[in-house]
Amino acid sequence: MYNIKYSITHFTIKFQENSELNISKESSIRGVIGQILLKKFCIKDMDCKNCDFKDNCISNNFVGMKLDYKPSFLAEEYVPTYIITCDDEKTKFKAGDELSFSITFLSKGIILIPEVIRAVASAGKILGLNKYKFTLKEVINDRNDKLYFENKLYMKNIKIRTVKDYIDNRLEISDEINMIKIMRPFRFKKEGKLATDINEKDLINLLTKRILTLNALEGEKTDQLEDYNLSITDKQIDWEENARYSNRQNMKMKLGGLIGYIYLETDDLETKKLLIAGELLHLGKNTSFGLGDYILY
Repeated sequence: MYNIKYSITHFTIKFQENSELNISKESSIRGVIGQILLKKFCIKDMDCKNCDFKDNCISNNFVGMKLDYKPSFLAEEYVPTYIITCDDEKTKFKAGDELSFSITFLSKGIILIPEVIRAVASAGKILGLNKYKFTLKEVINDRNDKLYFENKLYMKNIKIRTVKDYIDNRLEISDEINMIKIMRPFRFKKEGKLATDINEKDLINLLTKRILTLNALEGEKTDQLEDYNLSITDKQIDWEENARYSNRQNMKMKLGGLIGYIYLETDDLETKKLLIAGELLHLGKNTSFGLGDYILY
């Protein structure tokens, strides 16, 4: 169940001119990568929706890979296979300043790592970030081995692990879980509307759907998991608005969700594993932009 593969990459770029960015940068990063991949690999007219080759296109696969098996709860058959996160909330950068961000590639999306690195390197010269030019200084893995440095790609340093590895390592450190600190908005719908609160059933439902979806990418045909047991003892949550501009849809989009703290109790090992998996994989809508990020305490 937790044999979902992942690979973590850390990018550092250096601005070539004074630059001004939004507090949330994940959308801009995703946008420039997508545009470069589209310019580089599209053999049609950039009309992805009506393209005969979209299921095999690198650019379209970055947006979302097609599931061979679609779980019954999913409306879409294409699933993003990466999570972009940037913890730097600085908005103004001088020439020479650096910005770091991470991309966690999931399942079949791991194969895109070399082309995404090349796309970021090209984007700095061609498109820039919000049109501000930059150079790609380096890319490292989660063990600080170089994946890209001085225009050279080190393929052998792409490290692939499984979610099970992550869970086992976390449990070795501690199996105590008492609180969820929501770092980026939890965004999900209940009865067709964006939820403004969360309960035990919601949390378990979000986590199981995330695992089942990624299992489907790995070729596992399962629509349900075992029962889990936890109790929410207290909550300190608020709504935080989050907005991004979609180049594909040519419009500004609101991506608000729940932020804050959830206090919980569980003695069930399988429930703890599920919560730990979510810490790595995020949960809810728009996880590819880093939403649904949390830390367990």
